[in-house]
Amino acid sequence: MKRKVGADTVINGAMSFANSRVFAPLMMSLFLTMLLSMQSTTFAFSLTKKPKNEGAEVMPAASDIPVLEWTNAEVKPKAAIIALHGATQQAGSFDVLAKHLAEQGYVIVGLDLRGHGRWYFGPFSKVGGKAISYTQSVKDLQALAIEMRKRYPGIPLFCLGESTGAGVAMHAVAERNDLFDGMVLASAGTRTNIFNLKLIVPDLAKGLTNLDKQIDGSPYILKYASEDKRIVNEMVADPLSRSFLSAKEILKTLWFINSMQGVARKLPSQLPILLLQGGLDHIVSPATAEALMRNMSSDDKRMVVFPDSGHVMLGTSYIKEPIMNLVTKWFNDETVAVNVKIEMAKNPITPNHAEAPHKALNPTAMLNQQQPATALR
Repeated sequence: MKRKVGADTVINGAMSFANSRVFAPLMMSLFLTMLLSMQSTTFAFSLTKKPKNEGAEVMPAASDIPVLEWTNAEVKPKAAIIALHGATQQAGSFDVLAKHLAEQGYVIVGLDLRGHGRWYFGPFSKVGGKAISYTQSVKDLQALAIEMRKRYPGIPLFCLGESTGAGVAMHAVAERNDLFDGMVLASAGTRTNIFNLKLIVPDLAKGLTNLDKQIDGSPYILKYASEDKRIVNEMVADPLSRSFLSAKEILKTLWFINSMQGVARKLPSQLPILLLQGGLDHIVSPATAEALMRNMSSDDKRMVVFPDSGHVMLGTSYIKEPIMNLVTKWFNDETVAVNVKIEMAKNPITPNHAEAPHKALNPTAMLNQQQPATALR
């Protein structure tokens, strides 16, 4: 299975263009028009137990929401994880990471965001899913989380989101703070970087004349989505990812990622959060990811910066080993911590004998010297 991502790159170009003094009034007018035209609908959701799965496949009874599931039939699940991809990618982009986590005893379910993956290219496009809708994607995530709690009772449920997928996770939790026991958010910056205007202006000019005109984002993907050429080549080759977005979709995505700073303040204080950020991210500004962490209400948050990584860190076959190790260790530690809390709630003990859940996370020490990381609190 191949992968790809790209809307983020086009989005960056739109932002730099929109920030200019000449075009700001025009962009604002178009932006408001787009907002007024935004609509979303709700569909029912159902899941049934699926047979043994050695890799990933569409869950057979997920008739209303396209999802992929990775499981290990040889072990009892110790926790479940819902994974959310970035703009223009699709759930299968997490295949390598998901298989690794499944080997550790996790159940991973990848959700296609509206207007992406099987919503756009498959039969789900016929039931209203072809159009990008982050509002409806948030509802899908909430419905999926509720169903996963029913399907896997008594074990922790986590969420992993990258780029716009991180924003969907944050919005869902801000509205319902009982959904997850922790979140991993990657490349969650809220302001796009500035691109080469010679590359941006011609495409954006085409979009301004027709908001529904599709703009090819492949050049931006190849140039800005990652420092690793294998990752960008994989992204543009993925038949289930979108390299074309309309100006309206770009503006909608810009609005969504900019909304994340305000949503951060609404996250529950008790929710553990791990943020991952690439120092070479040319899609979003790393500084805004740090600001996002500071705005988060969580009392249990940590950000780890990988200086030699770009924007796409998790949704790729070429995920770096230090990043894989850190994510795995965080899920392992948080699973232990949640289970201790569950047992303590079942069997209350006096304060003198109570022990705090063990959460030993030292990412800087555990990462190899080829990929040094900076941990922020």
